[in-house]
Amino acid sequence: MKKILLGVLSLITAGALNAQVEIQLDGAGPDVSGTTIDINLTPSMIYPHETHLVVTNTAATDQQLTITRVTAAPAGWNDNICWPPFCFPASGAVYSTPNTSGNPAPFIVSGTNQTTNNELAELKPQVTPDQSANSTQIYTYYITDTNGVYVDSVALRFNFTLGLDEAPSLAVNVAPNPADNLLKISATGSNDATVKMVDVLGNVVLKEAVINGSKTIDVSNFRNGIYFVRVEAPGAKTVNRKVIVRH
Repeated sequence: MKKILLGVLSLITAGALNAQVEIQLDGAGPDVSGTTIDINLTPSMIYPHETHLVVTNTAATDQQLTITRVTAAPAGWNDNICWPPFCFPASGAVYSTPNTSGNPAPFIVSGTNQTTNNELAELKPQVTPDQSANSTQIYTYYITDTNGVYVDSVALRFNFTLGLDEAPSLAVNVAPNPADNLLKISATGSNDATVKMVDVLGNVVLKEAVINGSKTIDVSNFRNGIYFVRVEAPGAKTVNRKVIVRH
């Protein structure tokens, strides 16, 4: 195992100046490349827990990219990696997504977060913790080219706590999806919720209050594409939903 980890570290060192992507949590906000993101897990959550990391290719040419996950997961933890176009059951301390003629790594179009197959370049780690005890584990995801040369990375620190006092929860429903005219958002669990719509470039295209638990948004003038609906309320965990606008 030590030899494998040293091999990964040598690739990272050799390619440390090649960072030509940006990574955004839920497709919005700042670039989280090279950082560690804390994610709190509790027994009441639905598992596997899925994190959404949108990858934008900032290089001048299309890039064919793979994901290498490195961890020393405690006993009882399991994880998958979703990377276009499939999800893969990760195993061992080091796992890399396939790159074969039958299952090639995706090409990310230059200047976009779209693959050449018109899919969102979204890294979606799925983690199921051992729910019998408190534990913390860091999973690091290295983005490399098909030769194994380091491009960028992001780490997720999962903190599973049996006795965590959970914030009030929001129940959110977004319909229809895809939407072509009107999009109705229902939010229960708070009387002071706010809805934001964010495009795939991280631009906030709408921010309004949710009145009496519901909000109808006219999306007829929105461009076709993927948007992220974020419902926020004081003291509650933010709820994110992915919506497609298609006229």
